[in-house]
Amino acid sequence: MEKLTYYEEAMRYVEYAQEQFTLSPMEKNYYTDLKFVKAGGGTIYAGIEKAAKWYIVLMGGTIAKNAKEPEITKGLAKINKSALNMFNDLYSYFHIAVYYNGNNDSKKIKDSIMVAKKFISLLKQFDKPHLYKKGGSTFKIKNT
Repeated sequence: MEKLTYYEEAMRYVEYAQEQFTLSPMEKNYYTDLKFVKAGGGTIYAGIEKAAKWYIVLMGGTIAKNAKEPEITKGLAKINKSALNMFNDLYSYFHIAVYYNGNNDSKKIKDSIMVAKKFISLLKQFDKPHLYKKGGSTFKIKNT
């Protein structure tokens, strides 16, 4: 298996989520099968969460492997306010509105996917494969 950069790995989640959304039939501008909507929302949020944690560590911060939204927002607040705002919007939309509440507005989902891609693009500056040291409760990124 080829080694992917942090950006490429996070984008795999977005691409898979987009596939999930397309599996749902549509009526007017709404997806009608919530199974695919919720799967897509959960998947894209998983990629956003990974991207946020990696970004924090790659920018010199530390964060627990199992950190959730409050710890991620604290980490991002110390590094990049714009990234923090994007993450907060993406968390409230994909994790809460789409995954938990089943928001199925295709236009809002597509617009938010564009924001997710912009957020994940913060990782482009770190052009190296994503590898981890094993053990411990915080991310430790190997130098490659």
